[in-house]
Amino acid sequence: AALYEEKGQQEKAAQCYFRHLELRHQVTYPNATATGPKTLDFLLQHIVVEDAEAEALLYLANYHKNQGQYDTAAMFCSRLIEYPGPERDMAKAMLRELRARVETANLPSKG
Repeated sequence: AALYEEKGQQEKAAQCYFRHLELRHQVTYPNATATGPKTLDFLLQHIVVEDAEAEALLYLANYHKNQGQYDTAAMFCSRLIEYPGPERDMAKAMLRELRARVETANLPSKG
């Protein structure tokens, strides 16, 4: 993922980071794959967040924010709120930014 990121290939980097989260979930819950595909919300609620996962979550939050997918970005940020690293503060700041963008977009236009 980092190589794609360095080359400016954000979509490929996002795919790699997301795949990392999926694989981490499979390793943590090996029997869970038998019940079929999971939703993003389910995956995020059941992932064990360590350094690599925090990096992936933050990258994916930024990626989706830049794509205008604020709800998805907020889901990734929310998972970092309980993480004890600097990613928590970055996620909190991004959540505030996302809320402000949504509020601004929902304001009635003057005219």
